[in-house]
Amino acid sequence: MAVKTYDPKDVQLIVGGIPIKSFGSDTMLTVTPNEDRGVWKEGITGEDGCYSVVRKLGGTLSVTVLAESTEDLLFDQLQTLRKPVPLLLRLPAQNKILVSEAWYQTQPDVVVGTEVDDRSHTLGIKNSSFSLLDSADSVLDQFEQLFG
Repeated sequence: MAVKTYDPKDVQLIVGGIPIKSFGSDTMLTVTPNEDRGVWKEGITGEDGCYSVVRKLGGTLSVTVLAESTEDLLFDQLQTLRKPVPLLLRLPAQNKILVSEAWYQTQPDVVVGTEVDDRSHTLGIKNSSFSLLDSADSVLDQFEQLFG
């Protein structure tokens, strides 16, 4: 079994063409699908069954940043945009890439205390599936939008 190295600095997140480089003190991000990817349904006797592929790929991406950081202010501004922006998430240690459109969904709680707090901004994402094959056309579109 090969040993893999994880380095949080290798995580690449680009939202609306802007790289997110600074994250919170612990959890960086969480991707959560809205739906299961498939459903198994059995007949009443349990002898027959059918697997249904669920094509609803939407989900959420929660990004944790330090309060009052540049990234925190960026997400505060993103919520005023009110339209989807391109999103690219690359996780080299897991050999995964996610390309989607994202929109601002949920503002984090504002906590004031003795030190700077983490804030977790939640983005809705059109595609929460980490599959390069499902997103090949979107990858090309993403790079054309960013560098075209």
